[in-house]
Amino acid sequence: MEILNLTSSNYSMFSSFLNPNHFKSLQLIDANLWGIGLVDYTRPIGTLIADINFDNKSAVITHLVVNDEENAHQFIMQLYNEAKNYFEKIGFLLTEITITVNSKSDDFINILTNQGWNGNVQGIDKYVLDFNRIQQDEWLWNLKTPTNLSVVPWNQRVNEIFTKAISSKNKFDNHVYPFVQNLGVIDEEFSFALLHEGDIVGWCIAERVAQNMILLPHSYVKRLPATRLGGGGMLVYAPVVKKAREKNMFVTFFTDVDNASMQNIINRRFKECIIQKKLLVRLVKK
Repeated sequence: MEILNLTSSNYSMFSSFLNPNHFKSLQLIDANLWGIGLVDYTRPIGTLIADINFDNKSAVITHLVVNDEENAHQFIMQLYNEAKNYFEKIGFLLTEITITVNSKSDDFINILTNQGWNGNVQGIDKYVLDFNRIQQDEWLWNLKTPTNLSVVPWNQRVNEIFTKAISSKNKFDNHVYPFVQNLGVIDEEFSFALLHEGDIVGWCIAERVAQNMILLPHSYVKRLPATRLGGGGMLVYAPVVKKAREKNMFVTFFTDVDNASMQNIINRRFKECIIQKKLLVRLVKK
């Protein structure tokens, strides 16, 4: 059993464990991304990816995956301890961990809880969708936009409104802010904003992470009488669905397991489009 540092020359060995957005960073040898992989001779077992913040000397494990149910706990701990020791050695603090859950993950989560990590774990569903599988798509063209709402493609002006809005505390629900601090490169072709009388009240932000894959790192619709009556959530998703179908793109997005409105949208509109679903758990250092 061997642990390898992920590099531009060996990351392809672990491609089935990685997200498409990891590929570009590893190809470009991004200094803010650090990764390791576990191999048994030449068989890949799992990977760990961390984002590094050099300004405050901290690191966040954003990706921890092991594909071996029988020995999962041992291998998860092996990857975690390697990362923990590395960051301690260079004087960096680990502040968050996101792990892809399997049947043996509970032991690892319990150990971290006993080591001072937040035991109130956040569950996140990761979905990969193929919108060409939609069986009932009439709603895509039948949605009516109320006169006081408008859906607009992302552009420089929208980005300015968005940037100004998220810097204003108390403007959105508290859970919005952690997500919008580390957005990737916003793809204007696949990203859309929802405006209420010129004020931004929702968005569906996309990042193109592969030739045939877009990632939706964050979507949000503020609860207002206008957005509830106008079906605001579907208004910002419809153009993304249309564009993804037109360009034959797969879509990856994440939603909190307790986000009832988003889970309802998936089960009502996109259930047949799901080609992969995984549960992630996020822990934060107390």
